[in-house]
Amino acid sequence: MSSLRKECDDKYARKELIPPIHSRLDELEEKTKSLDETVDDHEARIRALEELTKQQSEKVAAHGETIEEHQKDIDELKRLVNNLMNDVGLKVDCDTFDQKIMELTALLNSLSKGEKLTMPVQTGNNISSKDLQVIMEALGRIDGLEALLKQLIEDFKALDLEDIRNQIALLWERKAEKHDLELL
Repeated sequence: MSSLRKECDDKYARKELIPPIHSRLDELEEKTKSLDETVDDHEARIRALEELTKQQSEKVAAHGETIEEHQKDIDELKRLVNNLMNDVGLKVDCDTFDQKIMELTALLNSLSKGEKLTMPVQTGNNISSKDLQVIMEALGRIDGLEALLKQLIEDFKALDLEDIRNQIALLWERKAEKHDLELL
């Protein structure tokens, strides 16, 4: 750079302008060195960032595949749990239904034999004490209805059906015809 400066001074510059030009060139040279250092520093930082970005991209890609695999596993497990819940729900419902059918069959058999109606009462976690009280009240009402039903059956047996038929026939004969009502 110094040889270039000397050549420019000798060929092109006027003697009075040489010192300010030299000081200006010195300033520019210092700034150029500073900018070169900054550029070198930036280039090194850019290379480091590029390497870090590459490493992070590889990690993200590896995690992306893992996440997709885990999501597939989660979806499969959800499907299996739903299937199991449906199976368990159906199983419980079928067992409960079968038990209730057996209870109803037993009740119908006891009614057809003329036995006193008794309802089996379960205690435990399935029936609350409030529900148990309601059931016991209903059983009490059923006993009252059974007594009333027996009384009605006895009263019906005591009826003279022949007398009732005669009374109905007499009423039938005395009924007014439509044309008799029109004459009135």
